[in-house]
Amino acid sequence: MCIHDAGRKEAIVAEFIQEHPPQRIMADHPALEGLSDVAWPAIPGCPAEISALFAGLLDRSSGAEALRVLQIVLHDNSFRLNAAMPRALPFLIRLAADPTVPVRVDVAEWVLLIASLSLPVTEDSGSFEVMLSGFDRDRPERAECRTVFAEHADQCRALMRNDDPSEELISTEEFNALLEAAGRPRQTSSC
Repeated sequence: MCIHDAGRKEAIVAEFIQEHPPQRIMADHPALEGLSDVAWPAIPGCPAEISALFAGLLDRSSGAEALRVLQIVLHDNSFRLNAAMPRALPFLIRLAADPTVPVRVDVAEWVLLIASLSLPVTEDSGSFEVMLSGFDRDRPERAECRTVFAEHADQCRALMRNDDPSEELISTEEFNALLEAAGRPRQTSSC
C-alpha cells in the first residue's frame, strides 16, 4: 500500500506550482470562497500551498494534474483520508456541483469515493475493512466528513444534474451513497 508522507506531498505541490504558475490559475471562483481562511499549514501533513491545487481544478490545462496531486495530498494512502479532508470537502462538493468546472465529472467521482471512505468502521465491521481503513475512533476525519456531507446535502443533490438534462452526472444509487455518508435515509427515486 502506498503511503503518502508529508515530504512527498510538499514536493509534488511545489512541482505542480512550478509547472502551473499561480498567475495562470483562477482563485476567485465562488466554489473556492473561504479557501484562504483555512489554516492549511496547521493541519498535520498538509502542504501550505494546497490552495493552488484547488484553483488548478478550474483551469483546463492544469485541472487533471491538479486533481491527481490533490488526491495524493488529501489521502494518507489509497484507503485512508487524512486530517485535511474535512476542511477540503466543502470546496470539492461545490466544485463537483458546478457545471463550469473542467474536471467536474472526475471531482464528482472522487467525492463519491470520499463518501464511501467516510462510512463508519466499528468493532462490528469486517476485519478486512478494519485493516484497510482503521477504526472510526482512530480516524476522526471520517466522522467529520460525514458531518460535511450532511451540511452540504443540497449541493450534493446538484451532482445528480449534468449539463444535459437527460443525463445524470451521478446515479440515484450513487446519490444514495452520499446520503448514507451524511447519515440520511436513502431515497427511492431521483431528486
